[in-house]
Amino acid sequence: MSLRKSSTVENKNKIACGWQGLMLNLGAVLGSLCILMTAMTLIFGFKPLIFASGSMAPEIPTGSFGLAVTTPVSELDPGQVVSVVAADQMRVTHRILENTPLGLILKGDANTVADLQPYAVESADRLLFSVPNLGYVIG
Repeated sequence: MSLRKSSTVENKNKIACGWQGLMLNLGAVLGSLCILMTAMTLIFGFKPLIFASGSMAPEIPTGSFGLAVTTPVSELDPGQVVSVVAADQMRVTHRILENTPLGLILKGDANTVADLQPYAVESADRLLFSVPNLGYVIG
């Protein structure tokens, strides 16, 4: 007399193994992306940004992930999106309205008026691209 598992138990085991494999593969892909992003940050000077507010919506919604590269102010033009550290040590990522001798005048796309003070910085992190919702996954 032989004992065999029922087909129902075998099917449940196959499904469980399938989900485990999928989750392991997903974890491996996400881990590899983190390693790749870290390497790019160190080698090329890219800075990862996660957008925590909606001031750049609708083009860059809350929860977006972006990559930026440090750029001298003399190479920045109106219309580009940059990230700077304000006097209160908070990071602000907005679009350049004007590049003046007093500093960068920035405005969030969703804001009705420009930021109150120009940002007197020597360089800013210029946004290369952004991906909506990826910041939620990475964060």
